[in-house]
Amino acid sequence: MAATLAFVLGSAVGSFLNVVVDRIPAGGSLFRPRSRCGACGTPLKTIDLVPIVSYLLIRGRCRYCRTSIPSRLLAVEAITAALFLAAFLRFGPSPAFLAAALCGAVLIVIAASALETGRPLTHALVIGAVAAASLAPFWTEIGIPRGFSGHDGLAWSAASSVAGGAAVLITMAAAYATRLLPPRAEGVAVAAIGGLFAGFPGALVAAGAIALAAGFVYASGVRGKAYFADRRAVLVAATSSLAALPFLLIGTSAWP
Repeated sequence: MAATLAFVLGSAVGSFLNVVVDRIPAGGSLFRPRSRCGACGTPLKTIDLVPIVSYLLIRGRCRYCRTSIPSRLLAVEAITAALFLAAFLRFGPSPAFLAAALCGAVLIVIAASALETGRPLTHALVIGAVAAASLAPFWTEIGIPRGFSGHDGLAWSAASSVAGGAAVLITMAAAYATRLLPPRAEGVAVAAIGGLFAGFPGALVAAGAIALAAGFVYASGVRGKAYFADRRAVLVAATSSLAALPFLLIGTSAWP
């Protein structure tokens, strides 16, 4: 029962994250006006706003005008719900659960915004996320295993975060130096957030995801399209946020 509640809570948080992604870049309010269809403008009823369930029941189309609803809405709700469930099963009702779930939600909203708009929402959110990631070394005090090179403790947890951030920054620097990506400060910030949260050697997975995404963007030729022209660094860096999610749950002490 408690695990089900964690899943439902996560889906509700995911629904709120979608509101953040939709409204903050446009300068709108998170609370007004009430949610409505982006195509026909019809205000949505409660039955239209049940996370995950509503999307599946109406088969991804507006109930009123039948316009397709972005699949991102379902993906964010489902991923956030799964994250909350996994965090609860891993840590139970504890501060560690809250830390992993909420920090994971930050990673999800930054990645979703970057993939949707090419921007990580606002500079204030990025700064706040970096600040939150900087507190990751203290997770070892609330039960999230974080260590470095086989050692545990606060100092080693801090070393893990520093090494993780450095790993993804070096990868982004290499992508810039080889001109796979155009230099973007936002891209660096987003990548660093993923590395700080993941720690080391978990950040190697995030760094690998960045390298693969940069290579794909370059090889596929999308770098020349208008949408990607000034956004690809942030889009690629968003992969580090997604790749860091599992390490909020498994920590770094389990690694050699």
